[in-house]
Amino acid sequence: MHIKFNQSVGKSSTSGFTLLELLIVTIAMGALSAIAAPTWLSFTDSMRLNAAQN
Repeated sequence: MHIKFNQSVGKSSTSGFTLLELLIVTIAMGALSAIAAPTWLSFTDSMRLNAAQN
């Protein structure tokens, strides 16, 4: 019976994210949050106003 081992054993792994990729995603998430935050705050203010008027 012959068992074949994984060929990547003992080799360095190159999988994962680079620092540049993580920075790009972080900046993109920050930009999307900066766009969405004022809209969300105005939405919650209008819902509170509607609830107070009712």
